[in-house]
Amino acid sequence: EKEAYLLRVKIAKAAAEVSGEALIVTDGTRRNAVQWLQHEDRTITFETPDAIIAERYIMVLMYDMLGGSGWTLANTFKAEDETTCQWGSHVDIFSQLTILECDEDSRITDIFARDGGPTGNLPSELGGLGRLTSMRIGTGAIRGTIPTEFGNLSLLTRFSLSPNLLSGK
Repeated sequence: EKEAYLLRVKIAKAAAEVSGEALIVTDGTRRNAVQWLQHEDRTITFETPDAIIAERYIMVLMYDMLGGSGWTLANTFKAEDETTCQWGSHVDIFSQLTILECDEDSRITDIFARDGGPTGNLPSELGGLGRLTSMRIGTGAIRGTIPTEFGNLSLLTRFSLSPNLLSGK
């Protein structure tokens, strides 16, 4: 019981590093993402690096905030016994591309979510994917503005959010 509690604390701290402690307590979507990791996930252990936990949290958040249950490959995300890289390794039948690509350290380098209709607001936490080199999210109904945190993506060389319903300058 004490080990399970300490693991839940480790997960909450990793998420708070990305979203801020206040947000993971007060925002329902962020709180639910943390709780899913704490109670449903089967891959996180004490040996799991905080960066991997944080990226898994960000992907759960992206899935939930962008209407993931309606995506073409919805059944590949949030499988509690698969790693985050395994979630994204399934090939989209239309584009023949995977949703996620990871490097040798299991860190996310590419997000390709174009088919199946992502809808909603982009989570600012995507700006915490420190090794992301490519992000292509489109053919959906993404609203709002591009989060300023995307400016933290210093390795990003390919970026497309078109077509969508984004606003702002």
